[in-house]
Amino acid sequence: MDKRTIAALVAAICVALAGLMLVQIEWVRETVALRDKQFGESVDNALVAVSDRLEHAEAVQTVKSALPQGTMDAGSLIDKRLEQQDPINADSLARNAALTDRTMDQLLSGVLNAGMFRDIHARIDPRLLDSLITDELHRRGITTTQEHGVFTQDNRPVMLDLMSPQDSDLVRDSPHRTRLFRNDWPEAQRGGTTYWLHVHVPAQEYALLRNMWPMLLSSALFLVLIAAVFGITRRTIQRQKRLGDIKNDAVLK
Repeated sequence: MDKRTIAALVAAICVALAGLMLVQIEWVRETVALRDKQFGESVDNALVAVSDRLEHAEAVQTVKSALPQGTMDAGSLIDKRLEQQDPINADSLARNAALTDRTMDQLLSGVLNAGMFRDIHARIDPRLLDSLITDELHRRGITTTQEHGVFTQDNRPVMLDLMSPQDSDLVRDSPHRTRLFRNDWPEAQRGGTTYWLHVHVPAQEYALLRNMWPMLLSSALFLVLIAAVFGITRRTIQRQKRLGDIKNDAVLK
């Protein structure tokens, strides 16, 4: 094997190794971007679920407060539905508790009117909100810490739960947000404002790397193995070349 053949072979191996490394790096980059998108979608879905559960809890409390005294069966049914996270059905209430038409009118009036005109601090229990956010994130495999806040539609803070006061801007500008009490009347009809729940996950990058470290480690080991094999192959070819030159020199002498 002459010098030109060896040089061409080494060059081809270098090109193949570089191409393989670029493909591997691009694959890892796209995988990280996909996981980051999935992480964001999980947080957004959790916020929507929190909004629904918060509104559901308010509706249940409103219905319970509107029930006349003595309708203990209906109250028990409501408690059971709340535990099961099932929507309150007025027909089921009437069927199980034998509610009168007047009672049904009171229930509907209370659900539609009582909540949306109250102050937002009276509608949201900060401890309940924090527990709902934590629970929904855990259900989606997100166990890192989070910061959240309730803001008006023009980003004025109403309620904040922060690990550091300096994080208020991060929570305000977070892309993960959802509207609270989406079933309220439109703002123009009820004379109020809309409120939005924002969540910031400070350790999002850490959470992604923690979930992806087996893949990243295997990719790095794969690249190191390929580089090692290339180095051994090149060294072997050069050694054989030197041995061939020594042999030819010995024959000529």
